[in-house]
Amino acid sequence: MAVLSADDEVAIERAIEAAEARTRGEIVVLVVPRSDDYVGARALVAGVGSVATVIAVDWAWPWIIGSAPRLAEVMPLDPLAWLLPLQAVLAAVLWWSSGRVPARWLASDARRAEAVSRRAKQEFFDRRISHTRDRSGVLLLVSEQERSLVILADRGVDEALGRRMWRDWVAQAVEGMRQGRGGPALCRVIEQLGEALAERLGPRADDADELPNAVASGD
Repeated sequence: MAVLSADDEVAIERAIEAAEARTRGEIVVLVVPRSDDYVGARALVAGVGSVATVIAVDWAWPWIIGSAPRLAEVMPLDPLAWLLPLQAVLAAVLWWSSGRVPARWLASDARRAEAVSRRAKQEFFDRRISHTRDRSGVLLLVSEQERSLVILADRGVDEALGRRMWRDWVAQAVEGMRQGRGGPALCRVIEQLGEALAERLGPRADDADELPNAVASGD
């Protein structure tokens, strides 16, 4: 389920414009479906699930044949002849299906937090948020599957604000997402961020909008 609606994205863009009108800070909001493919967890689900199923079928095969004698006519071969292909098919199905379940079913809180943090750092540099004139870029990365937010600021903002406010703002946004009010919660965080930046990192006379204000999306 998407964290933000189309109306939310419009409201967030306006909130960014209003915040940036009072500061030389540059705010970017990016929404990604999930921050990691959790390959290790998916491989574990596929491997353990397929092996366990095949072992269960092999163990129960005499009972299955006894309960349905005609099945022996349809499948006269030793079950070991087709259990391995069945295991391969089951593994493929479980691998595919596990890629579509919520991230919280695949990884621990710490593993998900690490994945979102790593994705935020990657996007921060890939989207050149670190290339503003005053090193004043701030990324708010929303990861939908993890229902998580990471705020990552460039050196100019860190020196002006520090990071003591990030935790409260992240908590506000995450609680809003859990309640289905991710858009308003993010707008409030952006408003508070703009107020803090306006106090310590005011606009320049020749200030220019260096980064896009529209909500960005990632794969």
